[in-house]
Amino acid sequence: MRKTTQSKKLLQSNRLEFILEAHDGLSAKIVEEASFKGIWASGLSISAAMGVRDSNEAIWTQVMEVVEFMSDNTTIPIFLDVK
Repeated sequence: MRKTTQSKKLLQSNRLEFILEAHDGLSAKIVEEASFKGIWASGLSISAAMGVRDSNEAIWTQVMEVVEFMSDNTTIPIFLDVK
């Protein structure tokens, strides 16, 4: 099933669903292997993993590169929380 379809089902579910935070490809794979239905990717945790503050020090291309690695290594949807 496509990730977009999975995302829609999660958001429209009448049940309480759980997702877990990940900050790189390895942690995203761990989330999937632990049977969570989705991944929460936080700008804060991605920035922290890169060793920079959460004040837009990481440029968009750097953040998106991390999310691309996460997506390439998993089959579940990723919800990205950035500003």
